[in-house]
Amino acid sequence: MYSRQSLIIILLATVVLTLMVPAVSGISLLQQANAATSGQNGKDGIRSHCADSLNCRVKGGTGGVGNVANLDNSFNGNGGDGGKASVCTASSTCVASGGDGGRNNLDNRDTSHNGNGGDGGGVRFCISTLCVASGGAGGGENIHNRDASRNGNGGDGGKVTCRSVGSARDVCFADGGSGGADNAFDSGNSINGNGGSGGIIDECSTRCIANGQDGGSDNSFNSGNSSNGNGGSGGVIRNCDASSPECSANGGTGGSDNRGNTNGNNGNGGTGGQVSAGGVADGGNGGNNNSNQRSGVPCGNGGTGGQVSAGGVSNGGKGGNGDVGNGFCGTNGGVGGLAIGTGSVANGGNGGLEHGNGGKGGVALSDGVANGQTGTNSGNGGNGGFAIGPGSQANGANGQKGGFAIGAGSNANGGGVALNGGDTNGGGGVALNGGDTHPGCNVAIGHQCFNQPGK
Repeated sequence: MYSRQSLIIILLATVVLTLMVPAVSGISLLQQANAATSGQNGKDGIRSHCADSLNCRVKGGTGGVGNVANLDNSFNGNGGDGGKASVCTASSTCVASGGDGGRNNLDNRDTSHNGNGGDGGGVRFCISTLCVASGGAGGGENIHNRDASRNGNGGDGGKVTCRSVGSARDVCFADGGSGGADNAFDSGNSINGNGGSGGIIDECSTRCIANGQDGGSDNSFNSGNSSNGNGGSGGVIRNCDASSPECSANGGTGGSDNRGNTNGNNGNGGTGGQVSAGGVADGGNGGNNNSNQRSGVPCGNGGTGGQVSAGGVSNGGKGGNGDVGNGFCGTNGGVGGLAIGTGSVANGGNGGLEHGNGGKGGVALSDGVANGQTGTNSGNGGNGGFAIGPGSQANGANGQKGGFAIGAGSNANGGGVALNGGDTNGGGGVALNGGDTHPGCNVAIGHQCFNQPGK
């Protein structure tokens, strides 16, 4: 038989344990009330001029759960707003939904934004087509975020205008990228692991894609004004018709495990470029493990896509990974250049394995190639030069900028001027009409050498 004093002690212990349960689980009674009123549900989208409601979906995304301890002006786990769809005919499928919000976004303060779904995009003039401009889904497990940090948010949807031509069937995507998971313990104004916003597509009658890419995961313990592991936003596509097999201006994917940075941009995917009348201008992917940076020097970022028209290709280069050899500051990919015409290529160079950023893409016309060089351990890659004509090349080489290659088969890699099939062999000089420069001959016309150094 228990004494009266023992019963009182047992009763008090029971009450204390009951009150402690929410705190032990990380959610107090007050926090639960805050979570219930923190705007978790996504707003319904606005729909207009949808002839067939079964094929026109513009509803906002559902908000996430477990968004607790949110203070001041924080927005955590909310679903994105739906977009606007206009002139969707009975044969259309127009989707402009907002993305779903993330889950378990805990202990957020001040003006932090964590795990929110992206807004849906606007879709207009969808006639006999499939147009998608959804916001990306928010990431999960974004916890212990402070100040004005933004972590794991889905990217906004883009804007799409699609019009079919004749029997052509459009497929247009301008989705926002999904936020990465487990971007935790970030503070300050740092931006980490967010999906990129969808791009803009206007007048598309072929397959057009301008998606923002996904943010990376585990980009944690970042602070200050650093930006780490975010997906690149989609670019801009205009006037792509059925003569182009595909138009693409996607952002690059954000890297993962870019941690402990207080300044600079690290491991972010490059933004998509600009496409007109066909072509590809994707951003390069960001690298991983670019960590503990303080100086503000950018590390491991993908290059931005370039400008293309009439079937050209100009992608940004890939960012490198951080490791012990480079002080966990990976190399950056080069930005794309200008490429006009099918077969024309002006890609940015990839970042080097340990050191050396990729060179910028050059100018490529009429089936020419002017790529930036991939970075080397001894230095940055050379930028692309100017190439015009089938088979002409003016790539960066030996750390030097490409030269001028004019005419079919001309080669001015690493510098010099090559006309009508001339080749500078990476050493500069002038090569005309099939001439070939080499050590001891700086000017070659045909099979003759007209300039010998030292004579």
